Amino acid sequence: MDDIVNEVNAAQLGWDYMDSLYMGKTEANMANVYQKLILLHLKPNKTNAEYVNRAKSHGDELKEMGVPETEKQMISYVIGGLSDEWEAHKGNVSCSRPKTLAELKEDTILLHSVA
Repeated sequence: MDDIVNEVNAAQLGWDYMDSLYMGKTEANMANVYQKLILLHLKPNKTNAEYVNRAKSHGDELKEMGVPETEKQMISYVIGGLSDEWEAHKGNVSCSRPKTLAELKEDTILLHSVA
């Protein structure tokens, strides 16, 4: 009986060790994705749709890790990364009713086609 208990304890220690390795990697991956969101900026050579899709992709990565960002948080990342030429529109988006990420994407595409 002692042999079985020792084997179970050894197996549990092994699983605990592997779990700690996985969790460390997951936390590092989460931090990496958050950093990508924080540093996300609309680049001159990219379309607005590509920019919003890149943000959505990072949000999807977080969702897969079990940390879903709210629509409002994702919109904050997108608005925060817009260039200075969008400064006047940032206030309009912030003051209006809450928008979905899809609506924000559509707005930036329409505004860009007018500008």
